[in-house]
Amino acid sequence: MKIAIFSGLSFHFEMFGYIIHLCKTNGHHLTIYSPPCSHGWNEFYKQLYSRLELKAVGHFFSDYNTIDYIFLITDDDRNFPESLTTKKNIICIDHNYIIRRPSIDLKYHIGTRPFSTNYRKWALPCYPIVMTTSEKRDSIVKLDNVDIVILGGRNDYEVKHINRLSSTSNIRLHIISRIVDPRLLSSLDQRFTLCIHENISTSEMIKILKESKYVLCDITSNLDHITGKSMSGSIPLAFSNLNKLILSKENNSLYKFKTAQTFDLNSSEPIEVSSKLSQMEIQNIFNERNSLIKEFHNHMNTLLR
Repeated sequence: MKIAIFSGLSFHFEMFGYIIHLCKTNGHHLTIYSPPCSHGWNEFYKQLYSRLELKAVGHFFSDYNTIDYIFLITDDDRNFPESLTTKKNIICIDHNYIIRRPSIDLKYHIGTRPFSTNYRKWALPCYPIVMTTSEKRDSIVKLDNVDIVILGGRNDYEVKHINRLSSTSNIRLHIISRIVDPRLLSSLDQRFTLCIHENISTSEMIKILKESKYVLCDITSNLDHITGKSMSGSIPLAFSNLNKLILSKENNSLYKFKTAQTFDLNSSEPIEVSSKLSQMEIQNIFNERNSLIKEFHNHMNTLLR
């Protein structure tokens, strides 16, 4: 079967991975039509999946009739012609609680998360980057620090919640974003070791995630990520790399992750983090990730026929 990813935007390249994994698992031929990927996403995907066909967006329109199914990777990508949305072979990935491409049959919509309203099928866009529990254990077993990653943000960090982190070991915070203004972190507790990573490559980001125990979410002013209107990209990346999620109770009331550590946004109580992830914790995260991947594959196997 011939599958395509269409992405006319210069971002959301992190979304390709779970479609690539689906096609690799099921033996589908995949072609990705997109602009040049920034931050080395193409090179990263080629390391994971050697048989990767990449084409410029313009080639899509001449190849269209040879493709069995097309993943519109971002629902509001206006580079994808509205005239094609009524075709029955378009699978729309919804990033927002609003159904932004109503011309596509709702049967072919799948959300990136459980939204607060306009419920539809959803699947977390995660896939195996860290392949095994032993790979994760070997990456973190010798670390004396508690390494916690904060991904993204627009210099709108709620430092009061970050300062609630507490551990018997030194906490090393890795803030990864395109631009980070250290002045806006001036109230960060001095007991943390702060590591700022600006505009780094995908491979560098993945290395930090692999070698870290936790990913901390819901500590920016973007309430849409918390209230179920849109998804934080840090959540699927955490599962892909077998990191333990730390996220708000409010957000997890929608996701219902079994392995996440939650905190109350309306509290000032410490967020206690263990200096070690046990083998059982890593195994449970691995199992939950496999269930999330299976859920996506089950949804797609009912459509890709």
